[in-house]
Amino acid sequence: MLDSAAGRHAAPARKLSDDLIALVDILVVNAIEAEFLAGVAVVETLDGAAQAARLLANLCPVAIVTAGGEGVACCDRTGEAFSLPAIPVKLVSTHGAGDEFVGALAAALANGEDMRAAVTAANAASALLVSTPEAERHNL
Repeated sequence: MLDSAAGRHAAPARKLSDDLIALVDILVVNAIEAEFLAGVAVVETLDGAAQAARLLANLCPVAIVTAGGEGVACCDRTGEAFSLPAIPVKLVSTHGAGDEFVGALAAALANGEDMRAAVTAANAASALLVSTPEAERHNL
């Protein structure tokens, strides 16, 4: 949730304790959460998302930053990184896009896909969701 009166911040973004960070294998955050956690000014581009992912990979083994209509960036602690542009779709609603992304990512990883393939699948699943009218989503 953005509160324009109080400035840019995401309600779910909070400082993570060292104990919690130690338990994280894959951190997935949106652009606003990445700004808060990585301490970067603004993540509005795919390059900005990639920069934030690189910084967040210092906290956990893999960091993924979703940047909405710009795409997604991923970086691991070894420095291996990649970015994928957003799939062009007619935007209907972003409601649930993050949940869809994380669910598809987890399913692909559970099926043995490597990280690039899993992020690619999650990117596609999110694109499908945000381009599907609400009434049709329940029939997917």
